[in-house]
Amino acid sequence: MEQKIALALMVFIVGQYLVYMYAMKKIVRKQDQEPVDLSVPTYKPRIKQGLNDVILTKIGKDYDSTLAIVNRYAPSPRAFIVEGEVILSDVDVYTAEDLLDELRYIGSDGEIKAKTDKPIIY
Repeated sequence: MEQKIALALMVFIVGQYLVYMYAMKKIVRKQDQEPVDLSVPTYKPRIKQGLNDVILTKIGKDYDSTLAIVNRYAPSPRAFIVEGEVILSDVDVYTAEDLLDELRYIGSDGEIKAKTDKPIIY
C-alpha cells in the first residue's frame, strides 16, 4: 500500500513538473515574438547627490546608445552629447561609477572629477 502511495505521489510530482514546464515554454515563445533591446536598460537609476561630476571622454561606436544611457541618468533629457562635456554633476561616487560601468559596457568611456580635495579611491 505504501509503495502505491509513493508511486502515485511521484507520478503527481512529475506530472505537475511537466505541466509547469509546458506553461513556461509557452510564455517564452510568446515573449520571443517581441523585440528586445538589451544594450540599454529602461529603468530609471537611483541617483544619489554628492560632490562628483562625470565627464564623457569617449563616445562609442553607437552614439544613440550612449545618448540613451546619458539621458537615463540626466535630470533633463539631452538632444546631443559631445566628448569632453560634463554629462552628470553633483552625484556621489557610486552613482558616477554605475554610469561609467554602463558607458564602458557599450564602448564609451568617461572619468569622474571630484569637487573635493579628497582623492577618489577605486
